[in-house]
Amino acid sequence: MGRVTDFDLSALYDDSKSLAGTTVWNGLCASYGQRHVPAALLGRVGAAHRTVGLLTAPVGAALARVAGAAYGVGPVAAAVAGVFVLVTLAAWRALRPAEPVRPTDSPTTATSR
Repeated sequence: MGRVTDFDLSALYDDSKSLAGTTVWNGLCASYGQRHVPAALLGRVGAAHRTVGLLTAPVGAALARVAGAAYGVGPVAAAVAGVFVLVTLAAWRALRPAEPVRPTDSPTTATSR
């Protein structure tokens, strides 16, 4: 086992921030979908959402590579983190209900007939 360096700790810290933001974002998306998508379409909409997200990731990586080469990795990473935080906060504010939603008596999952 080697000694943990400052670089390793900073990478772990950056990863933990990313995971925390991703957890919040995924929770917002799932909650929004469960509230607004009809139960019969929930699986299809979730799969489409995941597919679009996974297919656009390489495009974002390519753009980040070009921006990183032009401006440096640090400023680009800081800008991306800032945009992620702003978008997550805006989505949280826009997607959460103004009043608490009362649970209904009907199930929220699709049933086969």
